[in-house]
Amino acid sequence: LRRMPGGLIEIYSMTEGGVVCLLAAHEFPDKLHTVGRPAPGSELKVLDDEALHVSAKLAALESLRGGFTTVADAGTRSEGALDAVASAVREAGLRCVLGRICNDHGLDERGTRDVLAAGERHLAARRDGDLVHPSLAISVPEMASDATLARTAALCSEAGAVFQTHVN
Repeated sequence: LRRMPGGLIEIYSMTEGGVVCLLAAHEFPDKLHTVGRPAPGSELKVLDDEALHVSAKLAALESLRGGFTTVADAGTRSEGALDAVASAVREAGLRCVLGRICNDHGLDERGTRDVLAAGERHLAARRDGDLVHPSLAISVPEMASDATLARTAALCSEAGAVFQTHVN
């Protein structure tokens, strides 16, 4: 970062739509683990469990209204968000491939074990054959060790679940 000419601005969520966050990485090199601050015109709110459920249900109902019968949630690390989405799509009658992120970049061995254990619990807890189909995800391959990429894919294969990742 110090050797780069000029500055580096990280733009988070530019392709996903919704809120956009900016991080002037050259000004805040100790904050590279964050997404920065909301960009002008964006508003960022931290949702409680009830608001998570309501927003997930509104999204599910809007998907149905648009003619979709299945949606894919590419992944989250939050147990509360997983539960909110699962509950909301069931209530709306919408099928969902529900992903849990299993990134281990920057974690020690114990952290990696915890991430993989949470992934296994996600696959096991949602094997009820209803509208919610569990999935595991690595957000981008660079965010996981080779061993975790392989283990996450193997867990999905063993469970008959989808493995998701985003390749740039």
